[in-house]
Amino acid sequence: MFTDFTTEAMFSPRVKRGISALVVFFFVFTFYSPAVLAAWHQLNEEPVPARNTLSYINPIGETLEQLSEQVTALEQTLAQDPQQNPVQQLKQIRTLTQELKARDEVTREELRTEQQHLQHHGVAAEILEKHNAFKDNYLSNMNGLQATLNRLEKGTDNSELQSVISDLKPYLEHAVRNPQQSFSSDLDFVSPPPRGLYTTQSAIEGVLGVSGEPAWSLSDYLITDTATQASDRIKDRVTELGGNPLALYQWVQNTIRFVPSYGVMQGADYTIQSEQGNAFDTASTLIALYREAGIPSRYAYGTVALPAEAVQNWVGGVSNVNAATNIISQGGIPQQQLSYGGASEEVELEHVWVEAWINNEWVALDPTFKQYHYSEGLDIATQVPLDGDQFLAQLQSSATVNEAEGWVQGLDIAQVQSQLDAYQAQVESYIDSQHSNATLGDVLGTQQIIPDTAVSIDEVQLPYSSIRASAVVPNLPQSLYHSFRLQIGTTTGGSFGMPEQWSGVAAELQRSTPELVGKSIAISFRPATDADQQALASYLPENAESLHDLPTQLPANIINMIGEITVDGNVVAETSTVTLGQSLMTRLGFDAPGRPWRNSENHLVAGQYQAVGIDMQGISPEQLAALKSKIETVSSKLGAEDFSGLTKHDVVGSALQAGIQGYLAETYAMDRVAARASELVYYRGPSYGTFSTNINVAYLFGMPRDVLFSGVVMDVDRLSSNTESMNNCYEDWLSFNRSSGMRSSAYEHLIPERLFSTEADPAEGVSTAKALALAMAQGQKIYTLTQTNASSLNLITIDSEARSEIQSALQRGYEVTVHEAPLNVNGWQGSGYAIIDPENGVGAYKISGGASGGFIVAFGATVLGVIAGLALLSGGFVFLGLIVLAWELINFGLWMNAIGKATNEDEFNEANFGQTVVAVLGLMLVPGIGAAATATLIFGIAISAMLTTFL
Repeated sequence: MFTDFTTEAMFSPRVKRGISALVVFFFVFTFYSPAVLAAWHQLNEEPVPARNTLSYINPIGETLEQLSEQVTALEQTLAQDPQQNPVQQLKQIRTLTQELKARDEVTREELRTEQQHLQHHGVAAEILEKHNAFKDNYLSNMNGLQATLNRLEKGTDNSELQSVISDLKPYLEHAVRNPQQSFSSDLDFVSPPPRGLYTTQSAIEGVLGVSGEPAWSLSDYLITDTATQASDRIKDRVTELGGNPLALYQWVQNTIRFVPSYGVMQGADYTIQSEQGNAFDTASTLIALYREAGIPSRYAYGTVALPAEAVQNWVGGVSNVNAATNIISQGGIPQQQLSYGGASEEVELEHVWVEAWINNEWVALDPTFKQYHYSEGLDIATQVPLDGDQFLAQLQSSATVNEAEGWVQGLDIAQVQSQLDAYQAQVESYIDSQHSNATLGDVLGTQQIIPDTAVSIDEVQLPYSSIRASAVVPNLPQSLYHSFRLQIGTTTGGSFGMPEQWSGVAAELQRSTPELVGKSIAISFRPATDADQQALASYLPENAESLHDLPTQLPANIINMIGEITVDGNVVAETSTVTLGQSLMTRLGFDAPGRPWRNSENHLVAGQYQAVGIDMQGISPEQLAALKSKIETVSSKLGAEDFSGLTKHDVVGSALQAGIQGYLAETYAMDRVAARASELVYYRGPSYGTFSTNINVAYLFGMPRDVLFSGVVMDVDRLSSNTESMNNCYEDWLSFNRSSGMRSSAYEHLIPERLFSTEADPAEGVSTAKALALAMAQGQKIYTLTQTNASSLNLITIDSEARSEIQSALQRGYEVTVHEAPLNVNGWQGSGYAIIDPENGVGAYKISGGASGGFIVAFGATVLGVIAGLALLSGGFVFLGLIVLAWELINFGLWMNAIGKATNEDEFNEANFGQTVVAVLGLMLVPGIGAAATATLIFGIAISAMLTTFL
């Protein structure tokens, strides 16, 4: 058996299951689904030509890149031994030179055809000037390159060869493909712990930016801000409850579920939408209601002590005070345990509550602290027992394991499916005979707020044992708000295979998160001028009758674009003019109170449409309902051929927003269900991701030549959570984190597939989870690498960018799981790999190209091609009939029905739980299998059986 080298001293023997158990998890988790089984069968058929390789995107660029590699190798040979005769290397260069000449002839003919096209369509003179500028640059460089290559071929001695090589390098320094991704901070998986607890009056006042007693007038306590501004929901609630201070307090106290986190995240309106929030947002909600009702109110902030047992109940019903303070600390709340000569009796923490001016005095109210009633779920583990250790051992026995090199190979597929089918049948039989009317709450157990029953506001008391220090303010300072920043940046580097680096900000959105939650954020591009719009439109056929009449690529060098950042379709920032296909970058990240900005950097191509989703503490059902309503409105207008007022944000943006918001909603819901089943507490932390059209670019001599619409890509850079085992079991917590990551990875291919698949044209997605499963089914070796066996990376074939990132991860002490060779999945060629922090079980799940997500290939001119092409147009759609066709081919009805229920597990149906077995199997099969993990498998199958049968 392979040993987890990095954690050997920390784990008991039953935890040391290492590579084989982990790989079994990858396989079972992902492979136990029809979509992956179908893809596996396709791997055994005639492969589809890879559509994301340089030979397809930029054939002449492939030759240039190979020439650059050979010339560099020749230079190194001559530097090491000036007397050596490099006959073979010169022969290889000669062969590539002949290939270059042939491909150059094709390119020159394409340029002549392009010029004729532009002249025929009467484009503006400036467009022809840009075409001629590109052509002149190309011809000048190509003629110079070929002349210099001829000199190299005629070189008579090594000294002359070295001189010619120096002359060749300027021609070969330019990138010919999308530049290498820079992974500046993508391996920053774990948030630092919160600062120490403040216990003095001056320190607490410093947090709020005040000193001494407030001197504000009562009217100051009626002025709203970002967190408390009135909305229709707030007004409706006040109207419904009549402005009664007790009724308003009890509605918040008895409705809003507590989330243990720190700082203003979502504000009052979204807290009402989601019916959950932290102390800051819950206090903001009550203050917003009071101010709308004309009741002056203010924030109180301080360090308070609470009974330990009450805190354990409050944060999720944990059985251990250490588990409670772990959850609080993970959420960023400063805290400490207090003991008085023995076990911990109290928890002291920084907290926010409300003071309201009622009956001519300030009345202190805490709408956040509450207690819950917890009910137990079904004990299926006892009634339908499963020996998880034996099941795992049987699976491992069918595989070959090489402990020294760190790989496993050859899992028995039939055995996996047979055993899972048999056990699921047992669970279905048990539920059918014993609990035919069971709800999800009956299966998993429930958490219900114990309501406040005071009959007057005077009866409401603060629940604290003591208040060490406190201060009050009308509104919280911006330093206590979370902020989100989205930047488009220019780049530098990318030559000679070096990474592309951030250069400067071209456009920026930076706002507090209460201003952004629930909104549709996007990056898109529009033609810079009417002339650019005309040139772009000239490539769209006038009488297109099917999707296959549309172009799959466009010339990039003649069209200028302007990048836009939009919020709900409104432009909030824009770039200066860029060329279609120009290489850019994005920075996305959160700023949390007391913590530095945490950014991720990603490659961006001018012309992409990128839907950005942020999720602070869970996507609200109302947010999804609003998106569904918008999609239905757009669908209705398209069906009636009423295109008035429709924009790319309505047609393209809605499709992509459905993908990223649905992803965040489904993963949140599934993690909550899986956590409850495995006796863990789970909260979603600030997270973000993108779902975008994907463009490949062919570059020639430093200028973009063509853009090719290649599909859609989901990239979830940060999916954060706050989890803890109810009994503070480290092994169960670690197992859950590992399985949650792989489950979320699988959704990065499942959700785009579900959204874009049709019966006639099924979409084929790729994610880390799917790539690993398919590679194993194909018979590849699956490696788990650590610092100890890092040399095994030399046995793996993978692209240079991914190899570099894996090396960096191993140097930092992380664990990497990767398959031995690239896959070809329906035209996508590449690899999937997972980078894991072994001490915390969290990490990044990557596919080739640097994306933390999934990819769907646009195979030919499909609906994805329409989506990508339409994203370039600012308006005046040329092929309106095809827009209707493309829209109808997207499974919005089925998809929105699924995600519309994704945030309320009491209303899940079989559409959501078709993959529940897949979603929870992994909890048992990762290193650290325990009773809770086995129970998760049992519960997962039980839920699937129950919902499929009875709902």
